[in-house]
Amino acid sequence: IGVIFYNIPIRGASEYKPRTMIELAKRHENIIAVKEASGGDATISSAKETRRLAREAGFDKYRFKIISGDDDKTFPLMSDPEMEGVGVISVYSNILPHAYAQLAELLYAGRLDEAREMNEILAPLNGIVGWTGYDDRTGMDDTFRNPIPVKTAAHILGMIEAPQVRSPLYTLPRAGYEEVGRRLAMVYGKAPEWFDPVKKSFHSNVGDRLAPYRNAA
Repeated sequence: IGVIFYNIPIRGASEYKPRTMIELAKRHENIIAVKEASGGDATISSAKETRRLAREAGFDKYRFKIISGDDDKTFPLMSDPEMEGVGVISVYSNILPHAYAQLAELLYAGRLDEAREMNEILAPLNGIVGWTGYDDRTGMDDTFRNPIPVKTAAHILGMIEAPQVRSPLYTLPRAGYEEVGRRLAMVYGKAPEWFDPVKKSFHSNVGDRLAPYRNAA
């Protein structure tokens, strides 16, 4: 069974160092990739060091793959030859899977201008994958990014009946809910056809659902 490291320190409470991953990949052929989501600039620096060490070990980008784990890092990871990313394990592909698949395919084919245009349209969503804030139910602040904006987006679009989540996650406050709606409206305004599968599969009038947020966008 192929093994992919999930390098997400904010969730796993520890970090996979590039040297550790490559040393383990040398010893175990079924270790084939890393989902790189160290967060912010650390994602880029970790990916670059991992690729450098992988090359030293004689691994090409297919023997040890670097896969983006942050939607907003897909473009740089896949377009920069220092990292040679090969794809993304995406968050917002739960909402627009075909759009994120197309972005990855364009990048993989080296069609950077087209990919850059898509990436700019998706940027509002990529910028709100997580939410950190105060939970009224528990009276505590989150110490990690809560991925609830994605479920909120699904609720706004009519894909699910309710946006609630189980503890220790918490439902977005109204301001966060409206921010997700505003960002969805921004994407819809530039690429409404991306939402056609949502309309068809969930019998949802996406335009009407996003109308309250479009003026704010």
